[in-house]
Amino acid sequence: MGCDMKRTRPQATRNPFGFSLRWRRAGRTATGSAHDGSSASLINRGRGALALGLAALIVAFISLLLVNFVQQVIQAAVLDARYATLSAEVAELKATNDQLATAVAYSESPAYVERIAREQLGYGREGDVVIRPYLAPTSQSSVEPGLANDAPPRPERSVENWRLWWWAFFPPEPPSQE
Repeated sequence: MGCDMKRTRPQATRNPFGFSLRWRRAGRTATGSAHDGSSASLINRGRGALALGLAALIVAFISLLLVNFVQQVIQAAVLDARYATLSAEVAELKATNDQLATAVAYSESPAYVERIAREQLGYGREGDVVIRPYLAPTSQSSVEPGLANDAPPRPERSVENWRLWWWAFFPPEPPSQE
């Protein structure tokens, strides 16, 4: 009397993809029996092709994930470089803004108003003697009739102040008429 129990392969030898990794001889299956063209061998071949297709799909998916990861790393490096550039620009603009705020605060101060009044407008405090050098006209034809000779004409602002003082102490020589 024989045993009616079906014999199965041990778990350790089973392949998760459904096909054997052992070398096959032509005309023999993994179990060692000859090909008889039965439907069982066709099913085994279909399982092997399905497992191979599934493995190819998994490899393709992992490849796509890897390519996407590399692209994100490159994009992160570009964004980090841009962030550093923009941070430096922001720091520079903040420094410029601080300088401008200081200049505005100074221009609104009484010290600035006093300096402008003394340097550009010729004013002075009470008790100060303001000396403004004026050049006398070289000829009488340049003086317009009706102007008093005691009030010298105002100099043009295009001449520097130090030149006016130089000319006050060392008047330029008139051109020789030879």
